[in-house]
Amino acid sequence: MIAYLCDGSLREKLNKNNRNYWDVYIREIAEQLGLSVERISLNQLEHETYLNKIATLILGWQSGAALSAAVRANLEKWVLRGGLLIGFGVKGLDELFGIEPFARIAQSPNDYTLSGYFEFMPHRLTQDIHSSLSPKQK
Repeated sequence: MIAYLCDGSLREKLNKNNRNYWDVYIREIAEQLGLSVERISLNQLEHETYLNKIATLILGWQSGAALSAAVRANLEKWVLRGGLLIGFGVKGLDELFGIEPFARIAQSPNDYTLSGYFEFMPHRLTQDIHSSLSPKQK
């Protein structure tokens, strides 16, 4: 099973503070990639045995920041047993991911601001990929 962490109570808390809970978009990303994912909550990860049902777990940075010490320990054991952990800027788990942080670019003026673009290189697979109404859109 492929799962992603998306906690309803964390979403409510962030939304009440006028902040977007970006982790809700993980399902959409997975679907665009053709993956079937199951939504799980922070409470489910408190139980080490629940992780045994999961082959791959996707964590967003906001959910990752809310992980308790017990969940972090459970994840470490799970990864050592072969679990695949995918994270988006998850603080406090850099060693588990095997990365050394360099910098983070804050979105300004708020969470809803576009902070980056990508552009397709000329290739037969990307030919005519853009709408004819906006062919140069990044």
